Amino acid sequence: MQIQFRDIDATADLAQLYNDQIIDDSLGRVPFCFPVSAEEFVEGLRLGKDGDAPDTRLRSHKILVAEESGKPIAFADVALADLEEEGITGKTGIIRFLTYPPGSRSVGQALLEAAEKYLQDLGIVRIRAFLKTFSYRFYHLAFGMLSDRQGHVHGLLGKNGYEQCQGEIFMAGPILDLPEPALPEEEVDISVEEIPGRGSLPNLTVRALRNGRELGACYSHSAGEYVHCQEAQMTGFTVGLGIEDLDQGRGWGLYLLRRSLWEMRKIGYDLATISTDWRNYRALLLYTNYGYHAIDTVYKWGKNC
Repeated sequence: MQIQFRDIDATADLAQLYNDQIIDDSLGRVPFCFPVSAEEFVEGLRLGKDGDAPDTRLRSHKILVAEESGKPIAFADVALADLEEEGITGKTGIIRFLTYPPGSRSVGQALLEAAEKYLQDLGIVRIRAFLKTFSYRFYHLAFGMLSDRQGHVHGLLGKNGYEQCQGEIFMAGPILDLPEPALPEEEVDISVEEIPGRGSLPNLTVRALRNGRELGACYSHSAGEYVHCQEAQMTGFTVGLGIEDLDQGRGWGLYLLRRSLWEMRKIGYDLATISTDWRNYRALLLYTNYGYHAIDTVYKWGKNC
């Protein structure tokens, strides 16, 4: 086995490796991930998760590729960034992504050691892996963290001194044909905005306004905002739900969520997904008691050098 260093423009052949190891049902497909073309893969590695330009916060960016008999079998995406944690900015090694075949522990270990050496030679003080901040747009709805379906990668990181430092629970459920939800309070106006995006169906914003003042809003994106695959186009991802402090506890969170789902069904969505911090038990109760089912938990990992 050999490990090569590549620039991003030389990674088109890794798209099939990604599809085989992340999307293949026989290996336990990672939820909310869809097949990508070679062009989409390279674009996703080059660009920031939210924009159409490279993320200038990443420096010394390289792709490490493990090969056997000239065929790529694993890769790690590494870079350098200045990250602030607890008010302190430090020179941080970033492992944006790492994948290797289940059952090939020695490959994963060699790849991780090579990635760490490359980063340590740049003078880092810590390493952070699988960050939402530097996600691929096409991976896990641009969330970037490591799915618990990738147990062999979790094991590799944990065995090498990494710890989970952030988590997110993803839930999903069918969008049912239900009546329009009733307003908790009559003297409130509801604004519904369909916003064209990258997907075949529009993104959606639902706002509640009292006397022109916004008291809450729910924001949903098409999964097609993140990936071109046709399979993704009818999935809606609720990316934000917020209620002003004075109006919390009055039913507005549930109303805006239900109203968003009702509006999403009208325009063609059939599956809804949402996520919350792994320790936000209030939100977890709300979502799972309204028909969402926990599907996946994802994690950011890190260790200090």
